[in-house]
Amino acid sequence: MFKFGPSWGNGYAWDYKGKTEIAQIIVSRSETRINSINVLFVEDGGNKLVMARNIDGDSTHSLNTIMLDYPHEVITGISGKYGTDLNVHGSKRLRCITFVTNKGKYGPLEVSSAKYKREIEFEYDVGCKQFGGFFGTFTSDGIETIGMYLKPLEKLTIHPVKKE
Repeated sequence: MFKFGPSWGNGYAWDYKGKTEIAQIIVSRSETRINSINVLFVEDGGNKLVMARNIDGDSTHSLNTIMLDYPHEVITGISGKYGTDLNVHGSKRLRCITFVTNKGKYGPLEVSSAKYKREIEFEYDVGCKQFGGFFGTFTSDGIETIGMYLKPLEKLTIHPVKKE
């Protein structure tokens, strides 16, 4: 699998490589940062739901729950913004995220930009059936980075050209 996302990040790493069947995403926010992104995965052909380990900072003020129409709705991309903190030299935090599926968009889920002196936008679009999972870093201050895995094509379908 290919890994797309920021190469920086000083926090603790989290990795959901290969975890592609998702039923629910829960995002918690404070006034100035995205504190956590928790994912409910589907396993065993839909017979088992497994909550990913909790990845979070503290002090939640807002909560958003995204219910995907499993198995008909799949993640195809994410986009958002990182903010460079005014108070901590070079410290970057995830401040806005949108989850994109084959059926629509959820977001933007964002926090105030007042604390940040600079923003860095990102967008990862892997298309249907190529999402390979999420990864990133977090600190006690919340989510620092997020990225995606891209599954390469397993086979190429060639459609013959009809001669007229």
